[in-house]
Parts: sequence; C-alpha cells; structure tokens
Amino acid sequence: MPANTNISTNYTQEKMQNSEKRTRISVSKTPNTNFWQKDINLKDKSTMHLKATVKDFFSIKDDRDLIAFYDIYNNDANGLKGRKIFALGEGSNTVFVNPVIDAVILKMDLCGYNIIRSNEDNVWVCCKSGVLFRDFVWEMCENNYSGLENLSGIYGTVGAAPVQNIGAYGMEVKDTIDSVRYFDMNDGKFHTISNKDCNFGYRNSIFKYQDGSKIISDVTFKLNKHFSLNTSYSAVAKLFEGVDKTNITPTIVCEKIKQLRNSKLPDPNVLGNCGSFFKNPVISIEHYEKLHKIYSDIVAFDDKEGKKIGAGWLIEKCGFKGKKIGGISMYDKQSLVLVNHGAKSSKELIDYAQEVIQTVKLRFDITLVAEPHFLS
Repeated sequence: MPANTNISTNYTQEKMQNSEKRTRISVSKTPNTNFWQKDINLKDKSTMHLKATVKDFFSIKDDRDLIAFYDIYNNDANGLKGRKIFALGEGSNTVFVNPVIDAVILKMDLCGYNIIRSNEDNVWVCCKSGVLFRDFVWEMCENNYSGLENLSGIYGTVGAAPVQNIGAYGMEVKDTIDSVRYFDMNDGKFHTISNKDCNFGYRNSIFKYQDGSKIISDVTFKLNKHFSLNTSYSAVAKLFEGVDKTNITPTIVCEKIKQLRNSKLPDPNVLGNCGSFFKNPVISIEHYEKLHKIYSDIVAFDDKEGKKIGAGWLIEKCGFKGKKIGGISMYDKQSLVLVNHGAKSSKELIDYAQEVIQTVKLRFDITLVAEPHFLS
C-alpha cells in the first residue's frame, strides 16, 4: 500500500557571497508525504492539457527516493514489476495517449544546482533534473555564464533537455552538456556518462528510445565565462542588427530570445501545446532540387546528410496553419505548433497529426516525425 515509506531531502538554492556568485544546495530533511500516490489526474501534468489519469504516481525529490522506488518496484507484492516506467518533468514534450495510462510515472521533483568546478575560461555546473530548464538558463545568464542563452524560454526540465537534445535559434543543448548522471533500474545503481556516450543527434540521444530504465537525476553543464554572441540563426541576427555588440551580455540575449519566442509561440497555460510538434525532416540533395524547381520559396538548411526542410513551411503549404478540426489545430501564428483548444480526447490530436503527416507525404513525398513522446 502507498505510504510515507521514505524520508526525502528537499533542496533549496542558497546564494553564497563570493565573486563566483556560486549557488549551493542546502539540505533539510522533511517527510516526502506524496512519495506514492494513486489514481492521479494528469491533465495539468502536461502542457498539452489532455484528459488522462494514472494508477501509480511517484514524486521523486532526491536520490534516496529513486532507491526506495527501485525496492518498491521490484517487490512482487506491490504489483508494479514489469510495467513501463516513465520519468515525467514538466510534461512539455509528452502526449498522454489513453484515458488511463498504464505506465508507472515518476514525477522528477529533484531541485537545486551547484558549481562543481571552475577555471579561467569555463564553469561546470551540476543541476538536478527537476529544475525548470528556462529558470536554469536565466540563472546562468544572470551569472554571466554563456552557452545556453539562445535556448531561453524553452519549457521543460533540465532532466528532459538531454533526452531529445533540445535546440533553438542556432544552439543545441548537447554543445554545453559535459555529462549526465542517471539511476539504472536494471542494477539499482547511479551511473555517469560523458557527452560523447550520450550519442547526441538532432532531437535525439540514447535516452530517447530506451525502455525507461535509465532515469536522469543530474546534468552537468560546461559553460563559458567569456561571452560570444551566437547569430548563426537569421532571426537572432536580425534582433541585433545595427546594435553595438560590445555591451551585449548573456542576460540581454536571454531576454531578447524569450521575447522572440513568446511572439511566435502560445503560452501553454492559456493554449495547450508542446512547442514544435514535428521535427524538421532531412532529405537528399536530389529530392531537394526537385522540390526547389517547383517551390522556389522552400525553406531549407544545409545538413551533413543533405537538406533539412522547414516542417512549418511544409505544413503551411498544405493549408494546416490555423486550420481547426474539432478541438485541435496548428497554431495560426506558427504552423509548426499543434495546439489544444479543448479536445475531448487524445484521439482528436492523434487523428489531426496523422492527417498532417499523410497530406505532407502525399504532396512532397516527405514523412514528418512527431517530436513529443506518446505515453500509453
């Protein structure tokens, strides 16, 4: 039976008064009264806000909670063993497929970060997986540590960031991740792997398609102390066009990017969404050249495997921008964002997404792939 089976550690961030503006994790022991909960409503546990419930829901606040969960999960008397495990952050990249979710959900509520190493050029910051990524980015920028500023405003948690190697406006999180620490349900131990061993790719890593046994607890970032403005993305270059760049700081970029993002993307608290719903597909040069002869305005970027095509452009060309079917549409200001206007069920979302995929495939011979994780 669910009970207060564990004493967890609640973390708070306490600024230390020194030149590094270091943040440490202070610890106070209090009972984790919500460690194991039953029959939880998930509508507000995902930014898509689809109706769903889950039978078993665990709140993970520290390493000991993960160890306690391992013991509970592997105890046959609890009826959990063999069921899929899913680590949930802010739910900004998660779609609940069924009205009742069969998976065992771990809500990753680990908080706090700590500077673990520093030299003249760089700083290594270890951050707990439950910290909101946008808050962590802002904190780092305020401390004049750079490398994350173009990722400002992205919903989700730090632990979710490496899973699909989040990226935006010319940056990918893989370029700042030094290592990832995770708890392995196969052996009940913590492991740390390097950036290289994460096998990062475009919206991909070893964590994305694993069976749920690797639960990220911490991410260590290697950030720069010497700021260099990244304007490789055209929209960012336009933001700072004609501006004296000598006085630009990471915080200024962070705020500008946040404003740019907010002008294009809906607030998930107002209109349910997961941000960009489809990946930008990569096609061969030959395929691109055939399309370019027909569509001179095609949005494309160079890629090592050919050409990366703007999924938003494909979707808009097929007439889905702002097109509403039931309670679902592609956003009228950004055709890459699928939004929930009050869908009665996840079936409406899935049917709509399939229609988009099929229409794009028929017209362009390109198969779109959804970014979010579909959990059943």
